[in-house]
Amino acid sequence: MGMPTYIINHHDPVRNDEGLLANLDLLEEKREQARIKEEAYKRNMVKSYNKRVRYRSLTVGNLVLRKVILATKISQHGKLAAKWEGPYVVTKVSRPGTYYLRTMDGMELMRP
Repeated sequence: MGMPTYIINHHDPVRNDEGLLANLDLLEEKREQARIKEEAYKRNMVKSYNKRVRYRSLTVGNLVLRKVILATKISQHGKLAAKWEGPYVVTKVSRPGTYYLRTMDGMELMRP
């Protein structure tokens, strides 16, 4: 098939195997470096997110508005539909961030 190439003429299987083993030894170190970078990236993302979030703790009796989710939204109104519904009264705090609500008419909502 013609002349052999430079790589075929100068291929040394022993040196090739040594190079592959050296790369395998460095693999764990590369993985560790990637894990450290990933953790630093996640820490920075959490830090930047928490800068913009304002936590509010509500107590029983507070009046609140509830965000309208897709399942309860009337599809006829389209993008002009209301984004919030309410007002509702907080009746119970089950854990921080989770509240049981009732309407101003006294009807309890099913889910917190």
